[in-house]
Amino acid sequence: MLLYYIKKFKKIMFLSGLASLFTAATSIALFHMIGESGETGFQPLEVVVFAVLVAFLLMASMTTSYFLSQYSAGTINSVRQNLVSRILGTDYDKLEKAGRARLYNVLTNDVNAISGALAEMPAFIYNSFLLLACFGYLFVLSEVMFGILVLAAFVSFLITKVVMAKITRAANQMREHQDHVFEGYKGILDGAKQLTVNKDRRQYFFEKRLKPVMTELRSSEREYGFAWDINRNISQVVIFITLGTIVAVSHYLQRTELVMSYILIVTYISAPFGYVMNLWQNIARARVSLQKIESLQLGSEQENGAEQTHQPLSEDWHKIAFKDVSFAYESQGEDTAFSLPKLNLTFNRGEIIFITGGNGSGKSTFLHLLLGLYTPSKGAIQVDDMPVSAAQLDEYRAKITMVLPDFYLYRELLDANGSPANEEKARTLLAQFQLDHKLNVDKEGFSATQFSQGQRKRLALIASILEDKDIYVLDEWAADQDPHFRALFYQELLPWLKSQGKTVIAVTHDDKYFHLADRHIKFDQGQAQELTEKKCHGQAA
Repeated sequence: MLLYYIKKFKKIMFLSGLASLFTAATSIALFHMIGESGETGFQPLEVVVFAVLVAFLLMASMTTSYFLSQYSAGTINSVRQNLVSRILGTDYDKLEKAGRARLYNVLTNDVNAISGALAEMPAFIYNSFLLLACFGYLFVLSEVMFGILVLAAFVSFLITKVVMAKITRAANQMREHQDHVFEGYKGILDGAKQLTVNKDRRQYFFEKRLKPVMTELRSSEREYGFAWDINRNISQVVIFITLGTIVAVSHYLQRTELVMSYILIVTYISAPFGYVMNLWQNIARARVSLQKIESLQLGSEQENGAEQTHQPLSEDWHKIAFKDVSFAYESQGEDTAFSLPKLNLTFNRGEIIFITGGNGSGKSTFLHLLLGLYTPSKGAIQVDDMPVSAAQLDEYRAKITMVLPDFYLYRELLDANGSPANEEKARTLLAQFQLDHKLNVDKEGFSATQFSQGQRKRLALIASILEDKDIYVLDEWAADQDPHFRALFYQELLPWLKSQGKTVIAVTHDDKYFHLADRHIKFDQGQAQELTEKKCHGQAA
């Protein structure tokens, strides 16, 4: 992925490298003038040349800085967009398996680590050119002293290689501990109500869950930082040893101007040399982040407008069928994983179907299959006898709108074409749902979203109605409504949707209204059974 972004910004990288080359050449010219004139001083013409070179160096450095800033900003934005696009293109079951905490960590720490390393690449090129130019000039000045310098650099490289192995291990541990800490943060936010009310749980969660993982993270961060400090300190010591060796050797060479040039240049390149060495810190973290991202098996980058070649599903469809559809979760340890056996169900257009069943009966798994969030282990979902292929999945999902218990209420309101919905129509629905006194609708969508769960569900249903899809999947929508809106939902809203030709598949336990459904399907231990009207009345009684 690092090479992908380097190639993506290759033009800026090339221009930055070109400017760096000029800067390095100018620096060498200035060193040469200082070394040659160290005893006699500058002649009038040399003063002019020196001034011109300094001005050119300043201009080249500023040009390089400009390209660096352009590259850095573009790279960080590109990394963020790429990762967000990959997450959006990932199958839901993989996102569910990864977990929110790990994904949040990817979008924060990993994005920063990768973009930080990429943003430093042009500066790495600049300093590398500068080092190569200085080493070349030092070789021309004295092969003996250059040999000493190369030996010192080789020793520094060997030490760095050993320390880098320790740094990489520490970086991997630190990244794992960050995942654990983010999971703890998620517990704070998702369980804020329970922790606020239950003091014992709050203290236990902090002492037994958060503090241990934060302590582990602190230890790995300390080990990681200490290893880099060792590497940096050793590099500084090597530079001083090199300078001392050069001074000692100069006694035998008896060339003061040569020693002066070497000391001047070695002192000067210590900063870029340290920078290049320290860049490996960012690269090490970026590599760990890339490994973490790849381990999540995220999808490929979304390509908007890319043409798909497949047979389209029917717009004027009549039925959706589950044909021998089965699904099994991955087994956790020795426990037998929950599974749905062969499901053979048909949903006709314009029907109202109620889904019932106890906890763990298979309702949620069925809904995930119906919504295209899970892929059947066996069998197929068909639209008018045409099996839905992977290439047709988005087209199939486009027929469905939903309100699930864990819904996210977006402010933006869209119509059937994915464009901003009609504001007047949205305001009319607000009034019908008795929410027009609570908020308004503008070009951005809902003016507010922070309400009670029941009111938020009404807003979510308004958004679904504006999307004008063929199929409405509603999971316990009426559970958080007062008796008035519960009756309105079953006695007015569902019949109205049916009159519009919509198919409604609703999970419900309101047996008082079972008679309003065209069909009633009950799940029990993964088995689906369609109940007759007589059975429905028997259950209600």
